[in-house]
Amino acid sequence: MPVPSSYGTTYPPSPTGSGLAERSRPLIESRSSPFLQAVAFLRLYARHSEPIVIEGQSGTGKSVLARQVHEWSPRASRELTVVSLATIPRSLAASALFGHVKGAYTSADYPRDGYFSAANGGTLFLDELGRSTRALQRNLLEVVETGRLRPVGSDTEMAVDIRVIFATSVPMKDLVTRGRLLLEMYARIRTLTVRLPALRERPEDIPELAEFFLARHAVSHGYSKVPVFAREVIGTLCRAEWPLKVRELKSAIVALVIHAHPARTITIEHFRGEFLKEVLASAGRKRRRHGSAEVVRVFHAVNRNVSRTAEILGLERATVRSHLARSGLSEPARGSPRRANRRTIQPEQEPEPSA
Repeated sequence: MPVPSSYGTTYPPSPTGSGLAERSRPLIESRSSPFLQAVAFLRLYARHSEPIVIEGQSGTGKSVLARQVHEWSPRASRELTVVSLATIPRSLAASALFGHVKGAYTSADYPRDGYFSAANGGTLFLDELGRSTRALQRNLLEVVETGRLRPVGSDTEMAVDIRVIFATSVPMKDLVTRGRLLLEMYARIRTLTVRLPALRERPEDIPELAEFFLARHAVSHGYSKVPVFAREVIGTLCRAEWPLKVRELKSAIVALVIHAHPARTITIEHFRGEFLKEVLASAGRKRRRHGSAEVVRVFHAVNRNVSRTAEILGLERATVRSHLARSGLSEPARGSPRRANRRTIQPEQEPEPSA
């Protein structure tokens, strides 16, 4: 019998040369060194069969990158199954993942395959690892270690060939400390762990992400031509606080698109409604101090543009120049060529993680 569809989603294989990498490429492009390094590690790990763990706060792109890992992997021609462990009732988790035989429990009137069986030969992405019970983790650990599972109520084991990708919004070390993750589970799956930086750690990516969401949503909300952001809007978005990370930035762009229609330029005046007013207010609050290392990182990420660096970090240009001077740097002379510094991690490339 098929698995229940209410707790997970199965994605069919993408035709060669298409798929998520093309549709969502701006979400895995970056000017941020920490994010680029995380993507490079995932690109490397995709070639191997060991479990992968993606750590990152809600909204940092864990599910997008998990799907990308599958498309980079030798299993790309097979299905990807995505399951959030937070959505499965604890009493049904083992049955949903491993399946059950008829009569395994009161309402088990017929046998049913689990998500592991459905994903056999492909990739299984298990999100919110920290929301699973310790008993379920023991079962997961056994499958990861042996490649065999036992459906609920069955006396017979079955072999499965699966690449498992785990994700957690809480670092695994913290989960272990809080008693929410088995130490032996942590020891087994920590081998290939990648941490995704929060949006506040990569402000240099906000302008391109905002433009991406604008282009994606403008036409569907009644625009015949994609509008543009006024310069002060980009600065505001870069300085705002984003507790829900990329997901919240996307919501803000959709709200701006709706409030600005049919204007050709989105301006500060279009920050209307309670949500956008909160965004605007957060951008005006006193921001944390930026160290010279961060200023230099953003400076290089935006092709050594002092004005752009100041705009993204919410600093005066003189302050940026002061940080650069402390680091022995200066802005390029007017008219001198700027070296492009934006790297793209694409399936056709073979980036190696930096040390």
